[in-house]
Amino acid sequence: PVLLGRDTRESGLTGEPMKRILAPLLLAFAVMAPLPAKAVGLYLDPSAQVVDIGDTVSVNLWIEGLGDEGTPSLSAFELEILFDDALLSVTGVAFGSELLSSDQDDYSFAGGHALSETSQEVSSTLNENQPGSFILATLTFATLGEGTSDLEIDYADLFGDEPLLVDTTGAATVTIQSATTVVPLPAAFPLLMVALGGLGFVARRRRTA
Repeated sequence: PVLLGRDTRESGLTGEPMKRILAPLLLAFAVMAPLPAKAVGLYLDPSAQVVDIGDTVSVNLWIEGLGDEGTPSLSAFELEILFDDALLSVTGVAFGSELLSSDQDDYSFAGGHALSETSQEVSSTLNENQPGSFILATLTFATLGEGTSDLEIDYADLFGDEPLLVDTTGAATVTIQSATTVVPLPAAFPLLMVALGGLGFVARRRRTA
């Protein structure tokens, strides 16, 4: 590279001929240069819930920071959500619809649940249809015992028409308490109160008499 100027002068490659040689090289370097990663966020919603043992809990997994019907779009993801499996158990996963036609997979492991989805659509179709933020999946849990469980995104790999980098994640908590027992009043209780009121009225009349 240091001798480029001297060699081109000696060979007569100056002006337009030289531009025709350099232009494809510069274009190749531009294509090969890595694009800066687009920062996106993942979070769980709602961020806090208080429920009774036996209740069903639903948590939405959101992504934000994509192009709003433009680039970048999301074409695939893999991630894991950690939680206390002594308190919570995944009973269902409903993937969102923004990756359009896609292959989906999920499975439980000790202390968490893994999710993955890969779109079958081309990037141009996703760019035209995907909003900037949307629900990736909704997880449904059964509650197993009393206590508080954190839910957090352990790791996430995102793929799109541009490099994507997860720079923020939002965790959630679920507090499970014992079910409150409501003791119903006996059916005869109102009649008993009326009878006691009547006895008191009779006693007052006797005293006045």
